[in-house]
Amino acid sequence: MLLCTPSANSAAHGGIATNKLPLIVGKLCHRCYSVGKDTCERRNTVATLNISMPDEMRAFIEARVSTGEYQSASDYLRDLIRHDREETERLLVEGLESGTALPLDMATLRKRAQGLLKQDKAL
Repeated sequence: MLLCTPSANSAAHGGIATNKLPLIVGKLCHRCYSVGKDTCERRNTVATLNISMPDEMRAFIEARVSTGEYQSASDYLRDLIRHDREETERLLVEGLESGTALPLDMATLRKRAQGLLKQDKAL
């Protein structure tokens, strides 16, 4: 069992610094996405998940596996999920490091959007 806490070793989560997100985002572990606990339990177990998809998606996955880059459909899907997690994490950190959020002023936003539409129509 692995505990993910704000002071957890980054090596425990694939070399990703865990000391940033749990402190800032709150009680959300960025690796196992558990919510509502001070710590999460990340188990090294393998679960089975049956999914339904259109035939063309299955054919696409089978084609990717047949190239030899992936050993199975499960391997391909795990890789997609890993990449999605990394991108989500990157975007969260980018947003957190971008500074303090400003209040949203809808009137100003509408004027700016209308100005952009006029510019677009003029082209």
